[in-house]
Amino acid sequence: MYYCIGWPRISRLPQKDPGTPVKVSCNRDRILVAVLTTDSVIIWYNKPCVPIISHRRCPSSVSELGENKLIVWKPDSSMIAVATASGHIIFYNIVVYTEVKSLYEQEDPSNPALRRESAELYFKENVPPLIFSQAFEICVPGGVTDIVTIRDELMISTNDGHILRYMWDGQMNRDYCLDLRRIPFCTDQQVLRAVPLVDEGYVREMSYSPLLGGFTVVLSDGRAAFLVAGTLKFDPNSVQGIWAGGVEDITCTAPNHKFRLMAFGRENSQGIVYSIDETTGGLEISHKLILPTKDYPGCPGPVTGLRWTPDGMCLALVWAAGGFSVWSTFGTMILCSFGWDHGNNITDPIKQAPYNILDMDWSGEGYQLWVVNSSKRRFTGTKDAEFCPFPKEGDEEDKEEPPGGYEDLSATAAEAKGDESKVSTLDRIRRLEQDGSECLEQGEYEAAERYFRSAIQMIEAAQAGLA
Repeated sequence: MYYCIGWPRISRLPQKDPGTPVKVSCNRDRILVAVLTTDSVIIWYNKPCVPIISHRRCPSSVSELGENKLIVWKPDSSMIAVATASGHIIFYNIVVYTEVKSLYEQEDPSNPALRRESAELYFKENVPPLIFSQAFEICVPGGVTDIVTIRDELMISTNDGHILRYMWDGQMNRDYCLDLRRIPFCTDQQVLRAVPLVDEGYVREMSYSPLLGGFTVVLSDGRAAFLVAGTLKFDPNSVQGIWAGGVEDITCTAPNHKFRLMAFGRENSQGIVYSIDETTGGLEISHKLILPTKDYPGCPGPVTGLRWTPDGMCLALVWAAGGFSVWSTFGTMILCSFGWDHGNNITDPIKQAPYNILDMDWSGEGYQLWVVNSSKRRFTGTKDAEFCPFPKEGDEEDKEEPPGGYEDLSATAAEAKGDESKVSTLDRIRRLEQDGSECLEQGEYEAAERYFRSAIQMIEAAQAGLA
C-alpha cells in the first residue's frame, strides 16, 4: 500500500531566469531525472537530489527549431531525444566522465558540534559527472505529437496520421513505419471483421509496453485503441488495432505491465481501465476510477496525466483544473489532494489549487513522484447545474446557477410579498419539494439538496414577512 508522507519538496532550477518547465522523465534505472523546459535540459541525480547537467539552447536555436516539447531517454541512458514544437528532434549524447569519481564531496563544517561521527550519516552514492553534448538534429515530416522508445528505436507519431520509426543515429527505418489508414481496426483480434479508419485522424498520445506486446494509443477524435502485431519487430503488415469500446472522450493513456491492464483518462474527469480477454483478444472494461463526491462534489476537469509505479501496484492521476490522486491497481482511491488542508490562505481546492501538474514520473521503486507544476490552470470549464460551478479565470466571481426550470430563485421572496398576480409562495414551495423528491428517486442527491434548500429559504422568508 502507498501512503503520502510529508510535504512536497521544491527543487529550483539551477539557472538564471529559467524557462517554463514542461516535462519530466526518469531514465530506465530511475537514477537520473531529466527536467525539460522550453529552452533547456536539466539532469538531476535522484538521491541525493542534486543537479548534474544544465544545458540551455541559444535563442537562435529556439527561434529556428522551436521550443522544447517532449523528451525521451535511450534505454542505456547514453542519449536523450528532445522533440520541439516545430517538428524537429534534437539528439544529445551523455557520457560518464571516469576521471572524476564523484561530482559532489561531503565535507563537515568547522563547528565540532555539527560534525558527523557515524558513517551512516554519509551518503554512500557517488554522483557521476556527466559530459552532455548535442549530437545532431533531424526534421520529422508532419510534425511530432508524441514519441516513445521501442527497444533501440524511436516511434514518432505525426499530425498526418503516420507513426514513423527512427534509429538513434537519426536514420528512418522506412520498412517499419506505420500508416493509420492502412491499419485494420476491430473490437477483438478477429481479422476478418477488421476495417481500416474511415475518418482522417492521428495519434495524439501513445505508450509502448513490451510485456503487453503493443502500443496503447489515443486518437485525435477521442477514441482509444491497442495496436498489436504478430511479430516482435512490429511488421506493418501484421499490425492490427483493437478498439477500447464504450468511450470516445479519451485524453491520455498508461499501460500496466505487471497486471496486463490499460488505463485511460477521460474528459469527464474519470479514468477507465481495460484488461485483455484471453479468449478473443479484445479489450474489456476491468473497472473505473471515479472521484468520490465526499472528496470533491463536482468535475475537476479532464484527466491530463496517468502514471503507474514501476511495480504496477499504484496509479497517479492528474486533473486539468488542479489536483491529483493516487489509486490502487484495481480502483481503490488511496489519496486525493482535494481533501488536504493547505492552511487558511487556500479555501477552494480548485480555484486556488496549488497543484497544476503538467507532467510527472515515478522515481526508483515508486518512493517519490517527480512532478512539473505550473503557476496557471489549464482548465476553465463551464458551469454544472447539478454540482458546484466550474472555476473561472481572472477575478470574475462565480454566481450559482439555480436548478433547471427556474430563471430566478433569488427573487422569489420579493415576488411572494409584492406581486400577487404571479405564482404564490406556497405553490412555489410545493413545486420545489416535488422536484426535490423526483431527484431523490432518480439518485440525484446534490440536485435534490438544492431544491430543498431553496424551499427552506422561501419558508423562512415568508415567516419573516408575517412577523
